[in-house]
Amino acid sequence: MADNQPTRGWGIAVSSASMGLRAALFVLLAAVMLCGCNGAPKRDQELLQKYFPDDSPDSALVGFIFAVETSSWDSAYSRLSTGSREKISPFEFKYGLPLVKDSRTGIPVIEIITGAITDRTVLPQVPGQSKNISRVQVNYYGKDSDGRLAAYLLVIYLNDEREPGAEEAAWKIDLVRTAEKLSGT
Repeated sequence: MADNQPTRGWGIAVSSASMGLRAALFVLLAAVMLCGCNGAPKRDQELLQKYFPDDSPDSALVGFIFAVETSSWDSAYSRLSTGSREKISPFEFKYGLPLVKDSRTGIPVIEIITGAITDRTVLPQVPGQSKNISRVQVNYYGKDSDGRLAAYLLVIYLNDEREPGAEEAAWKIDLVRTAEKLSGT
């Protein structure tokens, strides 16, 4: 028994050092995560704007879809119109959008939008349409929830929300209007 006493004491010392090391790693990890939370979304938005500027409806839509596909939810949310951001919170957007499905086919709406990105057309202005509204038609071909072939022609609405006096357009996705038109309301 006497031989076990120093080992037990050493085991307690190792355990205390291990607890201290774990606490230090936890604090370090928390600090890194907090720093990352404050800096990454802004950097992601800058990169998104650099490679997919919002100065044309087509580029704004491609940037939005790129952000969604790479799970850069803050960047994708920044591409929504003011009206859409007023009605949809960042939480609802990030966690709700992937769950929304088309009622007729059961296909997730986000899959329709992202799956159709290679086949898209900026539609011409119709008489009486405001110059600050643009429409992009995306064509989706895939399978519905029952495995049947599904084809979609979806019109996505965008608003030019440039600052007063700015020359460059700032196209934003009007997700609310797009959903209303899709549902027929």
